[in-house]
Amino acid sequence: MNDIKNHIKILSALSVAASDTRRDTFISVVIRTLNEITSCERKELTEYINEQFGFKPYEPELDEIVNFLLKERKIDEKHNLLSLSAEEKKKPLMFKILKQEIKKKVDIRISRILLKKT
Repeated sequence: MNDIKNHIKILSALSVAASDTRRDTFISVVIRTLNEITSCERKELTEYINEQFGFKPYEPELDEIVNFLLKERKIDEKHNLLSLSAEEKKKPLMFKILKQEIKKKVDIRISRILLKKT
């Protein structure tokens, strides 16, 4: 189980590293962290980021990103807890559905090609 967590950390870090700017990187880190932990108090976010990505973000920079994400309605803050907005929570599910649809179409095409050969 611990090995899987390490693989997820590595893949997440590589994905974050593909961001064009430091700001995009922090946005991605906050969203990925909240996606993983579901919700947390603002003051706890730094520790969760450290657990997942292995670094402690600079607090003023993190506060700026959290405020931006709240303004953009990508995250919510209710009862002192930060969490992904309903729209952000849908994104991984929509990706999974699209991936399944593409796989079905590919399978159909492959079966058609195989039928033509016989």
